[in-house]
Amino acid sequence: MAYLYLLQCKTGEYYTGITTDVARRMAAHSGRRAGGAKYTRAHPPAALAAVWETETYATAARAEYRLKRLRHAQKAALAAAPHRLGDADFPLPEGLCCRPLTEAEITALLAAGSAPPGQGEKASPHEI
Repeated sequence: MAYLYLLQCKTGEYYTGITTDVARRMAAHSGRRAGGAKYTRAHPPAALAAVWETETYATAARAEYRLKRLRHAQKAALAAAPHRLGDADFPLPEGLCCRPLTEAEITALLAAGSAPPGQGEKASPHEI
C-alpha cells in the first residue's frame, strides 16, 4: 500500500508526493523529523489537502508523475474534490487506480501512522 498526497504550502503553492507512511512523511515535511523535501523546507506546508491510496508504490509514482504536471488551478480543483482524480478532467493511465481517503481516514493516518479500513467520498485539508 502506498499513498499519493497533495500538500498546500503556506505560500499557496501545492506540493505532490508519495509515501508508504503518511504521518512520518508529514512530520518530515513540517520539520518535526529529518528527511523532508528541499521544496518544503523553502515552502513550508500549511495543510494536507488530499490523500489517495494506491495498491503499490509503482502505481503511486505513476500517478504522482501525472499530478506534478498539472497547473496550479487544476491542483486546487483536485484538492477541493479529490474523488475527481481519474475522471475525464484528471485522467490517469489505463488500469491505474487511486482511491481518495475520507477526512476521517486522513485523520487516522496522521494519528496512527497506518492505513485505516473504510471507504469514502471526499477528503478535506488537514493542518500539519
